[in-house]
Amino acid sequence: MSTEAESREYTIDELAAASQVPSRTIRFYHSKGVLPRPEMRGRVAFYGAAHVERLRLIASLQDRGLRIDAIRDLVTRIDKGE
Repeated sequence: MSTEAESREYTIDELAAASQVPSRTIRFYHSKGVLPRPEMRGRVAFYGAAHVERLRLIASLQDRGLRIDAIRDLVTRIDKGE
C-alpha cells in the first residue's frame, strides 16, 4: 500500500464507498466490537487504512462462515497480538 493510501482519511460515507460496505453495516460492526472506533474531530468521524483492511478481513471471515461473535473474538485476539 502506498503512503498516500495509508494516510488517507475517510468519512463514514467515503469509507462505505471505498469498501463497498454500507454505512449502516459499518455502524453495526462498531456496536459489535469488530471494527475499531474512528478518530473523532468535533462531530465528524474519520477512518483510515486500518479500517478498510479490517472491513476486508471481516468480509473474508464471513465468507468462510464465521458469525459476528466469533469474528469479534478473533479480532480481539489479533488486536492483543495473540
